[in-house]
Amino acid sequence: MVFHCGDVIPRRGVPIKYQEVMGNVVRAIDYFIELSGDDKVKICLENDDPRLYSLRIGVRLTSLAKVIDRLGYEGAGIALDVGHLYLAAELYGFNLLDEVRRNLSYVKHLHLNDNMGKCDGLGTRVWSRGLGDLHLPPGEGNAPIEEVLKLLVNSNYDGLYLLDLHPNSVDFDREGLAKLTEELKHFKVFRRA
Repeated sequence: MVFHCGDVIPRRGVPIKYQEVMGNVVRAIDYFIELSGDDKVKICLENDDPRLYSLRIGVRLTSLAKVIDRLGYEGAGIALDVGHLYLAAELYGFNLLDEVRRNLSYVKHLHLNDNMGKCDGLGTRVWSRGLGDLHLPPGEGNAPIEEVLKLLVNSNYDGLYLLDLHPNSVDFDREGLAKLTEELKHFKVFRRA
């Protein structure tokens, strides 16, 4: 199961208590584990695209790792969305590859998509300006996807690779999928030996 930690939108005069919010996220995930009735269920917390008007626990991988540590649940990990992390790194000014490197051991699932790295922090998506979380095919934007894939391969990553694409970003007919398949061969990890 892939889980988004969600947003807390501040209200005037009411301080946000980060530890309290994190505790709520941990309790919610514990509840889902309990509902599943299976202590082997895999739960991956996906990093979200950034928002400036709210507190998002899951924008940085480091914050997701803290939630996972608090859970203490063996089946928990990170669903790394490369496009989301790229937007966050560009907006907040941190090094994406360092963030991935520091949290590699938590990554259990990968969402591959690309964008131009332009973000207003409001969730706006404007195709004509290359703005926002566009969910483009890998290689059609500016995210350092090849470098992220190298880090994962070198860490013996054995999780899923999921293409997380927007319907406007690719034709999902036979020709469009054939073109996408050819484009993905550019990335070494997807070439057959």
